[in-house]
Amino acid sequence: MGKIYLEEGIFMKNQILLAKFIFVYILFLSILTILCSLKKENDIAQFLKYTTLSNEQNFKVLYNQYKKNSTLISEMLQQNKEIMNILSHTKTTDKNLKIINQKKLLDNPFISYKVLKEVNIKELHFILPNNESYLFFSQSKIYKNYSSNFSEITEYINQTKKPIGGFIQNDKLENITFFHPLFSSKHKYLGAIAISFDTKIFNNNFHTTNNQKFTAFTYLPNITYNKQLLSKIPHDKFDNSYSFYDYSDHTITTLIPIKTIITEELLGIFTIQNHSTYINNIINTYYISLLLFYLFFSALFIYIYKINFKFKNTIKQLAHELHIQEIILFKKSKMAQLGEMIDSVAHQWKTPISIIKLYAEHSILLLQSKNKDIKKVVEFQNKSILQINHLVNTIDEFKAFYKPVSVLENIPIKAVIDSTLILMKDELIRHTINTNIKGDTTSVFSIIPNEFKHILINLFNNSKDAFIKNDIDNRIITLNIINDYKYSQLEIYDNAGGIPEDVLNHIFEPNFTTKNNEMGDGVGLYIVKKIIEKIDGKIEAHNTNDGVCFKIKIRNIDFIG
Repeated sequence: MGKIYLEEGIFMKNQILLAKFIFVYILFLSILTILCSLKKENDIAQFLKYTTLSNEQNFKVLYNQYKKNSTLISEMLQQNKEIMNILSHTKTTDKNLKIINQKKLLDNPFISYKVLKEVNIKELHFILPNNESYLFFSQSKIYKNYSSNFSEITEYINQTKKPIGGFIQNDKLENITFFHPLFSSKHKYLGAIAISFDTKIFNNNFHTTNNQKFTAFTYLPNITYNKQLLSKIPHDKFDNSYSFYDYSDHTITTLIPIKTIITEELLGIFTIQNHSTYINNIINTYYISLLLFYLFFSALFIYIYKINFKFKNTIKQLAHELHIQEIILFKKSKMAQLGEMIDSVAHQWKTPISIIKLYAEHSILLLQSKNKDIKKVVEFQNKSILQINHLVNTIDEFKAFYKPVSVLENIPIKAVIDSTLILMKDELIRHTINTNIKGDTTSVFSIIPNEFKHILINLFNNSKDAFIKNDIDNRIITLNIINDYKYSQLEIYDNAGGIPEDVLNHIFEPNFTTKNNEMGDGVGLYIVKKIIEKIDGKIEAHNTNDGVCFKIKIRNIDFIG
């Protein structure tokens, strides 16, 4: 029965071990997946950040090139004496003269349609210091007075007399316009010139220069019709450029916010889109790495499990062999005690047999005498029966002690102690050792009685040897029974002088003894410890003032498990 329980316990332990391995394996792979995923997302985020900065920088480079061109044109205009002379007379009230001057300005070869087209200028607009539009013309040669759609900007430049440029609200992202102040040779402020470039040409230049798949300016009201683009724009304030990756067609899209001059309100978006094999490689590398990690660590965990399982089986085999050795040691110890018990029984029988012999001889003499004292003969017979009962009890206890029973019983500990004292009676008397039992004598212990007797005999014999070695006169072994709600406890202490402290910590180790080879082999207390641990108990030892105390703790039956 015990073997079946042992095998079931081993099976359950193997199942628990396998469950633990599976749990650790899944947990480890989950953490690995999360870490690899975070690494992938971080690499993609870093590349998108780099792409955003790169596209933003390319946009600024081209924008600054247009700005530089507008500055160069402004400087060339100021160096043209005819143009500057015309602009110096813009305050005339003569309408005919004003028309003549405007016609001269329009016919000037420097700002002809051909020149404007060559330098990609879409529109030129001359603005007077009072914010009045003086002349507006474009590549289409349209000549007219023009109602300015950027009065706020002209007011700014006329006040600050500093150049400014960018995108204008009412232009709907069709132009990039730069404003430059104009001064006469005498540094008199003559007004400003607005130089506008076509955003389509800007877009084509950017597309060609940077080899992009797609680029476009999108006016803010038109974004509402583009649901895909609208979903990518942040709901909060769109201040900074950013990029995102489309997993469906493997493209990176960068959105650069376009804001108005001065007020910096969002006017629209410049979209840059191109294919990316790099991010696709990052994703492929992630899945390949993850697969390789899975395969490697799966193989590693299987290998570790097999090694551990093999190690467990080896430990199991060693434990089985150790168990056999313990059984052999236990039987060896019991056989050693058998010799002592036979000697003890011989001593215990010697006196009763001598008394019975004496009673028998006296009874024969009484029966042969003339005055037959039958009453005395009966008395001798009764006393002989008492002695015979003592012999029978002794042999019964001896038989019970060596009966191979290994089942836990709930038994009064006092009965087990009394039975052991009967077996040890002659030894204790011969060495003048007294015993004292105190405490809860009704306490019931859950033990294997014969094996517990073996424990007591070992401890009694150790005390006996210590009494003899230390030549103690008043020899007492005390047994104190303690019972609480969780543990049944038995304290066995003597006044034999105790155990040296450097030895005390090793007394339960196998093959450890302080006796010579004839007195002991070092397995007694080791077997005692093993017997107690087998029934989920504990034993510990400590020195007292005049001896040593062994404390045995057995878990009560209600708390076992």
